[in-house]
Amino acid sequence: CGAENIFRARPRIIGGSEIQPENRYPWLAVIERLNEVDPICGGALIDHVFLLTAAHCVNDYDTSSVRVILGAHSLKNAPSPLRVARIIVHDEYLRWNVTNDIALLELASPVHFSEKISPICLPSENNDEFGMLRIAGWGANQSYGFASDIPKHARIPLFDRKRCAEIYGELSTKIKINENLICAGGSGSDTCQGDSGGPLFSGENNFITLIGISSYGIGCGREGIPGVYTRVSKYISWIYRKTGGSFICQPKQGPKPVYPNFDDCGIPNESGLRRVKRIVNGAETRPLEFPWMAIVAYDRQLIAGAVLISKPNSVQQFVITAASAISSTSLLKVVLGVHDISAREETKFSCKVKRIYFHSDYTGGYDYDFAILELNCANQEQKLASLRPICLPTSNMLFSYRTRLTIAGWGRTSTGDDCFILN
Repeated sequence: CGAENIFRARPRIIGGSEIQPENRYPWLAVIERLNEVDPICGGALIDHVFLLTAAHCVNDYDTSSVRVILGAHSLKNAPSPLRVARIIVHDEYLRWNVTNDIALLELASPVHFSEKISPICLPSENNDEFGMLRIAGWGANQSYGFASDIPKHARIPLFDRKRCAEIYGELSTKIKINENLICAGGSGSDTCQGDSGGPLFSGENNFITLIGISSYGIGCGREGIPGVYTRVSKYISWIYRKTGGSFICQPKQGPKPVYPNFDDCGIPNESGLRRVKRIVNGAETRPLEFPWMAIVAYDRQLIAGAVLISKPNSVQQFVITAASAISSTSLLKVVLGVHDISAREETKFSCKVKRIYFHSDYTGGYDYDFAILELNCANQEQKLASLRPICLPTSNMLFSYRTRLTIAGWGRTSTGDDCFILN
């Protein structure tokens, strides 16, 4: 996700510039009403079937009257619009003061990722760290103008939230600027009619992240008056609940490593679960009870679990994880020997990810959702010696319905609380 197609910009147009090359931002979406020429709003693709947009864009429509265009550049030569299966407006959206102005559109059929169509990355929950912001869309060139045939983009600065609240308060609007909103712009470049619901994003080249959704403004591009955007990081839990899963990043292919298996694999330390604190109908494990368990982390953020499959004394170290959780080795690391994420542990250490091997048939989604990470664990031989790999099954291994299976991980509890201890 979040990989832009690099460009050479053309001259600036009304505070921005035409997007070049075509489909530089392959997550950009046009939301239109059936049989109407101008788009009603923008949106951003977040996986094969879901888009994010503003609630005020779609609250008054049903699925039969809304269409989505992806992979477009010129609207005059746009691809065929896609049907929408479901419109999911935030449960607590309030029209009168644009509170919780966020909605999901579920497409009737999944889209295939390509150079023209791929998703934007979502931020971690409550993440407020981002650099220079960008906006993009087919909106009008001026207040109450017509939509642009070619999409434009611009860089805009973050605007101080306290000052933003004062400005909108002085203008007697009903908008209350709170922590669920971001103010940006106020320096000439701005979103306008037709850009509502479109993305406010940050990042360079790869890992471009959706920061906000265009929600509200007074006029377009007025000096000193910023635009108001729904802060996406405050709604990650809501997005996860409504979509029922994680979000897809387009994989990169690589050669297959050697298939490993060993005699001393799969032996737990002090085997057996200690059923003391029940967490999601499970139990906390003892330290290193399952010595093959690992964490995949991106820039200190846990993104997936993993299992060690190579001997600790091997020259090369490998772990298996889900392909849908990862996309690049940049800032990616694997933490081994960990029991309590929040505690200092002598057994805990991290390894850089040297290479990612995606399953050759993985194209996103959940089929072949499998990847092997090759690690660089330099100078960690002593700590590696305390670990053991898990066994790999034979290709024809079968399980009966009576087979008792075990799951383990650091995932959240059913109440949504963070879980720091391996369960």
